[in-house]
Parts: sequence; structure tokens; C-alpha cells
Amino acid sequence: MKLVVDEKKLYVLLKDFHQLTGLKVSFSKDYDTPILGVPYNICELCRYKQLDREFYLRCKASDKKAYDLASRSDEPYIYECHYHLTEALQPVVVYGKHVGYFLIGQMLTDREKFIRLNRPTDYELSLLKDLASPSLETLRSAAAILSCLAKYTVIDRYIGLSAQQNLDAVLEYIDEHYREHITVADLCRIFHYSRPSLFMHFKNELNQGITSYINDLRLEKSKALLEEHPVKEVSSLVGFEDANYFSRIFKKKYGVSPSVFTKKSPPPHH
Repeated sequence: MKLVVDEKKLYVLLKDFHQLTGLKVSFSKDYDTPILGVPYNICELCRYKQLDREFYLRCKASDKKAYDLASRSDEPYIYECHYHLTEALQPVVVYGKHVGYFLIGQMLTDREKFIRLNRPTDYELSLLKDLASPSLETLRSAAAILSCLAKYTVIDRYIGLSAQQNLDAVLEYIDEHYREHITVADLCRIFHYSRPSLFMHFKNELNQGITSYINDLRLEKSKALLEEHPVKEVSSLVGFEDANYFSRIFKKKYGVSPSVFTKKSPPPHH
């Protein structure tokens, strides 16, 4: 899956979020593929602790577990890492697929608990002052705002998939919903296309119009059904509201009417 990110526009958005909240925020493809953040580097405390390879490996395992859990939902996921710092993950979803994650990271929400469980050295204690310490209520509010931004970045195409993958997603949707009433307006709304852009993609990649593509798919699906169902029922089953229209375009495509096609088809094997 090829992820397309407008890094300049996304950086400005993350910078504004950081300036307003004072929280470290970043965007990554997955737990092991960071793309950009404000500030970009991890906090000094974590950097210092990760000089120990065993600690570093525990960080990676903790990150992977958190991202795996976050991938099961579209909602913000607030959690404690293995070092008892608080973080929040917000998935970015494009056409039902998790393509990346915003992270609000390395916060100290319970100082007493952190000290009790980690027993930090004096030097490590001195680094705590650099960590953001929001209340859980403030963090939840920030995560809610980030959830809105995650949707906005997809709608305004800060984050997305390649043009071919966008079209593949539309075709997959049509294949799953061809029995239903599908309009160009529906597809534009669901997949954040303008009408000219969607028409252009169909023309360039498929050399076919959208309605023509949907009708061809419905007609192809209808052929097997005609062996066991009357024409009017088949028309409805594949998404045509008008059985006469179905018969007319079926004959235009295959050279015979649906009823004649059924008679010419070999009987089903028993």
C-alpha cells in the first residue's frame, strides 16, 4: 500500500497543534515507520533510557502492542507505555483501511506513580521537567481534536493513497454494493472525489464511464442468475430498478434478450 503524504501541509498542521496544546505530536505509517513530528525527536528522558538496548527493545515491543490495539478501532487510544509514560494514538483511516497514526507522546500524567514504579535516578528525575504533564481530561480533549484532524487530513488530501489505490477502493466498493442504488454523488461523497476527478480516473484507467462500468458489472452478474430466476427478479437482484431497461441494455451488450439468453444457456449440472 503506497501512502501519499503532503508533508509540508501536514507539518504546519502538527506545528499548530503543538503550539496550542504544548503536546508532542507526530505522524507515522506504523509503530516502526515515523514520518514527521513536532518536535521530531523523542524526549530527552526516553532518548537517554534507550541507550540501554534492553530498554530500547522493550520500547519497541510496547509500541507494537499499542499500535496493534489502536488498529482495531477508528477512535483515539490512550494508554501507558512500559515505562509508565502516557501516550495517545489516533488512527488515520482511508476507505476503511488504517494507513497511519497520529501520536501524542511521552507525557507524565501521574508523577507519583512514575517515580514509585520506575525508581528514577537523580539525573532521570531532572529530565522529568521537560515532559508535558496534562490532566487526563485535557489529554482526552486533545485526543478528540486530533481525531477530527485525522478525518480532515484525509478529506483535504494531506494523507491518502496513490491514485490507482484510490480507484481500486472505488471499484471494490462498487463490487460489494452493485445490488444497491449507487450514484456518482454517493461515490464522490464516500471517497472524497470531485465529479470531474472521478470521471477522469475512470476514463484514463478503464476507458469507460462510471455508470457504464456499474451496468456492465451488473449485467455480468446477471448471467448466472438467469439460469434459475425469472428476468424481472434477476433485474432487481443485480440492482436494476426497471426490468425493461435491464432487458434493453442486456440485449445491446450480448445481442440477445435475457429470456432468449436463458434458453440458449446450457442446463445446469445436477
